[in-house]
Amino acid sequence: MFSVDAKLVACLAAAWLIELLLGAPRFLPRPRRAAAFMLRAAEGGFWALARGFTKRDRQADRRAADERRAGIFFTLYGLLFAFIAVAAPLELARRAHPVFYYLLSAAGFYFALDTRAAADGAWKRDAGAAGARTEREICRAVAALAKNALDGVAAPLFFIFLGMPLGLALPFAAARGTAELLDEHVGRRDSKYDFFGWGAARLDDVLNFVPARLCGLLLPLCALFCMGAGAAARSRSVARRDRLNHLSPNSAWPEAAFAGALGIRIESGISDRTHEREGGFSAASNAAVGDDLHAPETKDILLAVRLMIVFSAAMALLTCAALLWLS
Repeated sequence: MFSVDAKLVACLAAAWLIELLLGAPRFLPRPRRAAAFMLRAAEGGFWALARGFTKRDRQADRRAADERRAGIFFTLYGLLFAFIAVAAPLELARRAHPVFYYLLSAAGFYFALDTRAAADGAWKRDAGAAGARTEREICRAVAALAKNALDGVAAPLFFIFLGMPLGLALPFAAARGTAELLDEHVGRRDSKYDFFGWGAARLDDVLNFVPARLCGLLLPLCALFCMGAGAAARSRSVARRDRLNHLSPNSAWPEAAFAGALGIRIESGISDRTHEREGGFSAASNAAVGDDLHAPETKDILLAVRLMIVFSAAMALLTCAALLWLS
């Protein structure tokens, strides 16, 4: 039962290389959009469940607890739906013919990873007619790349690694990706989702705990390879020093590592405010990571793209090597 299929590892390596070369062309389907549509369609039923809980008692504290309970059920529903929606077609493909199974697995790995698409998006983000960007726009692009190093590279590869010995690599990756979608959709802090999104926000924090720290460990080594010893030393020290300067318990690790390697200062959470929640991680809303060694420049985006690609290659290589060792 606990074995690794070497052919699946080859599918993972091929999917990573194809995603790096191809990116995310518009003509390809978007499983992430389909999952988001599914979650939006189901959300109303769980809000009705929350209203049913509070029918007899509409005190504020009771209403908050019931909304939180309904949100937890919604989060569990989303994870279970994603797991089954991926596991069932894979099992049917496996029974039909092994070739179909490996092709479907490779396609799933391709959609689970995000390196080239994130690099293209960061370069296009906020670009003016002449490609000019303000310092804040440059910082936002770098922060988006750092966030993607966690959400689009480290986290999916980590859960693929956990699931492959069980024959559940793609279902694990799909469930983790759905947890990220849930956090983006209902985990943000506002008057509507303040309590309903509590479960999604906490789940995302738990699932990203280990991948975030892998980012903090591996990114400085990648900076050594593509930027030099000075950038690597800054990346390591800043990641350790500023790991708490964020609205999320995890996102500061990659953001601080990127900022330290580049020698710039980034407002923490500049690319994503969804973690600012009641009961969440305590950090000042104006906290920042990195050192202001120089003003952000357009070339910093190119350096950040290079760092993310090297990091993605290192994570893919380590994951495949570890899986082959287990096979």
